[in-house]
Amino acid sequence: MATRATYQFNSKNPEVTTTVYIHYDGYPQGAAYYFYQTLLNPSSGNLATQFIKANNQAEITKSHEAHGDTEWQYTIDGDNLEATVSVFHVSEEERLPMFRFALPLYQFINNYIDDKSVDEIVPVELNYRKILLNKELAIKELEKNRLTKEDKNIIRNVFYLQDQTIQAV
Repeated sequence: MATRATYQFNSKNPEVTTTVYIHYDGYPQGAAYYFYQTLLNPSSGNLATQFIKANNQAEITKSHEAHGDTEWQYTIDGDNLEATVSVFHVSEEERLPMFRFALPLYQFINNYIDDKSVDEIVPVELNYRKILLNKELAIKELEKNRLTKEDKNIIRNVFYLQDQTIQAV
């Protein structure tokens, strides 16, 4: 079903804002899936760039207001994975966005992802950075082979990844 939405990414620099439009699945469960795809497919660039690269139906647009037919608007504050998502539902009668709630990105995904096979996402504090992981993402992170031994052990301990396959990575 065509539930249109815009996603406005506000970076720490107030002059840098990127707004993205997606024609389908803009309700919170669909948006949570798009954000989860961003975590599953990390790439270079800020969060807006990663979101666009991970979701091929995403297209850059001028602003939330550029599409008069959107039902949902998501404003994402922060460049990193500790971003906060503010959710607005656009009233059909008045066409005005009404604020619903705001959550940290990982909590938004956990609360609204509609895929029961997706484990809960948690922030994991490594030596020099914080990342968002669940068991699936932790395995992918360990397979990249770019972590220090200490960071690998932190991830293994958080997710109890002690089997031989993961240990060998």
